[in-house]
Amino acid sequence: MRTSALESKALFGLGEEERREVLAWVGENLPYVRRTAVGQRPVYWILGFGLVVGLVAYVGGYLIKTSSTTEPLGLVGDLLYTFGWALWTGVVVVVFLQIIPEAKRRQFKGALDAYEAALREEAEPEATKHRPIDSRSADQPTAEQALGHFEGEGRGVRQGHSMYPEQ
Repeated sequence: MRTSALESKALFGLGEEERREVLAWVGENLPYVRRTAVGQRPVYWILGFGLVVGLVAYVGGYLIKTSSTTEPLGLVGDLLYTFGWALWTGVVVVVFLQIIPEAKRRQFKGALDAYEAALREEAEPEATKHRPIDSRSADQPTAEQALGHFEGEGRGVRQGHSMYPEQ
């Protein structure tokens, strides 16, 4: 079902001029927008941001915790230290449990797709060869040979003879 012009305006929640500018930008950057929408790029950016923020909070919390002797500031330092540690180690866990296996899966899928494409390319020339029904190569049996008629003998295949010529 296609959206009308009114629905597409409401979809962006922008005025007509802003909507045109956004659509023009999307049109100019279409390959980038497609890679971002389909690929893992937003996930990588979020994980990278989480890793950096986690490490900064971890180091900052450690510095505050070790340099401060007063209770409220020590508590803030301890909370910041714990939050930073949890955030950056969580990112590392996600990388090992999600990102690396997904990258391996894509590698195997690419290899499998390439293998299947090579098989299709090899099979394609055979499928494109079209012969008329009555033409056959020298190594194919005639209808009489296939039914078992060899050199005027009766029906059935003689002992020790194949219906296909030896190669």
